[in-house]
Amino acid sequence: FTNRRLVDRSTKVQREVGRQYGVLMSMLRSIRELKATSREAEAFGQWAGYQAKGVNAQQSVSRLNAWLDAAPVLLQGVIVYGLVLTLGGWEVMEGRLSIGGLVAMQLIAGLLLAPIAQIVMLARTLQETQAQMNRVMDVLDYKHGTSDESTKATSTETSMIERLGGSIELKDVSFGFDTLKPPLFDGLSFEIAPGRIVALIGASGCGKSTITDLMLGLEETWKGTVEFDGCARAALDPDRILTSIAGASGNVAVFAGTLRDNITMWDPTMPDERIVAALEDADCAELLGRPGGLDAVVEEGGRNLSGGQRQRLEIARCLAKNPSILVLDGSTSALDGRTEQRLLDRIRLRGCTVVLVTSRRSTLQLVDEIAIVDQGRIFDHGDFGSLVERNEWFATEFGGEA
Repeated sequence: FTNRRLVDRSTKVQREVGRQYGVLMSMLRSIRELKATSREAEAFGQWAGYQAKGVNAQQSVSRLNAWLDAAPVLLQGVIVYGLVLTLGGWEVMEGRLSIGGLVAMQLIAGLLLAPIAQIVMLARTLQETQAQMNRVMDVLDYKHGTSDESTKATSTETSMIERLGGSIELKDVSFGFDTLKPPLFDGLSFEIAPGRIVALIGASGCGKSTITDLMLGLEETWKGTVEFDGCARAALDPDRILTSIAGASGNVAVFAGTLRDNITMWDPTMPDERIVAALEDADCAELLGRPGGLDAVVEEGGRNLSGGQRQRLEIARCLAKNPSILVLDGSTSALDGRTEQRLLDRIRLRGCTVVLVTSRRSTLQLVDEIAIVDQGRIFDHGDFGSLVERNEWFATEFGGEA
């Protein structure tokens, strides 16, 4: 009973401390926004609330540990001073035991109880360790679209894997974020031919990013399948999917290190020629002119890069994989029209299929096909000119002169 309570309380401590540090890291990442809006005091108050919950949870564990620490001492007092001295003293008074024998019995009892105290302390440590391992196993046991072994493939190994042809098909897909509510998509079907650049557009919250997440395997469908080259994702080799599909989002992840590290993701086998080609095709070759070239220093979060450079750096990271399918979810929002056009032209020369989430008119004029997402389905699709002619909503939103 005590062990179960200790595990539960230790798990709560780990959970509350994790939340506390999570909130702290989130605030540190948003420090510029907090200062710009003068919300430092409110942010500190929010963190202090999580800190208080963590302290309360720790105090609960400390009280239980205090009882466990007192148990061996209490046991030693009852046995050594209660039983041994009381019964031994009675035997001495009756003449059946010498004073030396009584002292020896007391010493022996003390020696026997010392390991018991250590066992209690060991049991407590094991329970606390179990609580920590439960938190770790929550992450390790999380099911993802790829296997652990597949993520260990190096650039040299992945270059030998046959890549996908580039066709994508969502076949009768149903998906939602809450099983107690109606699905966001119900019977969604859509097909993209290899080598095509397709833009997804629609009102905010219509599910454009969710569709890209389904393509990337970041979300699992409730029903239906996401197929590549006519094969369902589950039927394909995970290594083949990993090497064939790359995705970039508007939430750019830039790591502290070198330019090379941010492109290769610490893969030492990726040749410099591929890195340079990816930077050039992402239209950010100017980064190579910085001191150190590929070994130029990149600060945490890309603080020494502009917003457009950060986005192009993430696209270059994707292109370095030589993917056959590239998913760009708002990852060109900080680019000007000419830069975006050069970027798409170079990606088109690579021959890979591109799925692009955007609401920029100039971008829509560059793509091969536009799919309008509305109310959980593809409402209409076609090229820019045909949609302007037949779709009233599209003509209203994008048909005017730039």
